[in-house]
Amino acid sequence: MNPPVEISFHADKLPANANPFADITLDVVFTDPDGATKKVPAFWAGGNQWKVRYASPVVGMHAYRSICSDPDDAGLHGVERSAEITAYTGDNPLYKHGPLQVSADKRHFEHADGTPFLWLADTWWKALSERLSWEGFRGLCVDRSTVSCFLRAEKRPPFRPLLFTILNSPFRYTMDPLRCPRKP
Repeated sequence: MNPPVEISFHADKLPANANPFADITLDVVFTDPDGATKKVPAFWAGGNQWKVRYASPVVGMHAYRSICSDPDDAGLHGVERSAEITAYTGDNPLYKHGPLQVSADKRHFEHADGTPFLWLADTWWKALSERLSWEGFRGLCVDRSTVSCFLRAEKRPPFRPLLFTILNSPFRYTMDPLRCPRKP
């Protein structure tokens, strides 16, 4: 996997009462040197700025064209340029061995070159529910970083993935039986 490129776009006009996050969509269509295309959504980065991040296993110049929901904004719509994708030369295994995929036997994750990948993360099943307050969430985050660092005498927190569930589940309700839905 090669390192991603980040490209910025600047809106020429934004109405004073606009909500760019909700009102404007921006996609960027990339064409690699072999002619394959990929549409990548951009994200609003604040103010009049949008960004897109793109990574490809194909090294070389990649042409791109922007498509905006506001076709009259020349800063966001119809921008055509190119970006150079360069080969990765570092030691980071996430780049060195390629993107993740499901193995051929469908039993584990592996990198594109076949190197096994162990997915290790905490899963907070109830993190986005009424049962966990903002203060409780912040406390869990602090505990994960500061306590583990203290125990290992590290100077900065280690990076660890954190999985959230975003499902419509009974966990969204409090444990108060008067507020829980009852099955007929």
